[in-house]
Amino acid sequence: EKIGDEEHFKDGVHNPEYDRQAFLGEEEAKKYKELTPEQSKERLAKLLVRMDKDNDGFLNEQELKDHIAYMNKRYISKDVERNWAHYKKETMEDMDKNGDGFVDLEEYINDLYRPQDYPDQKTEPDWVASERTMFKQYRDKNGDGKMDAEEMRNWLMPPGFDNVEAEANHLLHLSDDNKDGKLSKEEVLTHYEVFVGSQATDYGEQLHTHDPSEL
Repeated sequence: EKIGDEEHFKDGVHNPEYDRQAFLGEEEAKKYKELTPEQSKERLAKLLVRMDKDNDGFLNEQELKDHIAYMNKRYISKDVERNWAHYKKETMEDMDKNGDGFVDLEEYINDLYRPQDYPDQKTEPDWVASERTMFKQYRDKNGDGKMDAEEMRNWLMPPGFDNVEAEANHLLHLSDDNKDGKLSKEEVLTHYEVFVGSQATDYGEQLHTHDPSEL
């Protein structure tokens, strides 16, 4: 299922408007384009309170999934396979630093964890060790020490692929700065452009897609 009228990846390039439509619904996403960044953050903060069903001050994956499914249940499309195929291709190209057509364990970890982001930690966080185990046990199906295109597909689009779950995971990946598997209010508001955008966001994206002399 595609959510809204936007494609998630246009010619292999990530389209942020897709995420906003997934999170807000198509009509509400348009309204946020008329708001200032401050107004967008204020409305987003109020929405977060409603989404936080267990009142723990965080958004977990299930709360994100429930919200996305609720907001976008009217939007159905037949081309999710094509959209996420673009994602698979782009992810492979981004992670495959040595250009051999595979993603080995270190390339996989380096995409998830950068030591410079954790200057106060002298050792790898526990979640990095867990990801190493996940790679060996579940990602690298044939045990050759690397993921090929088919293994990448099974990781990104496993059998029974759920687009709502994929979008929730995508939003987590973009915004979960401390990689604890949930989003704090601070993380969401820091990355508010991922979720809702604003006048400034919309204008900035126009500059990227149009000749400045035309504006």
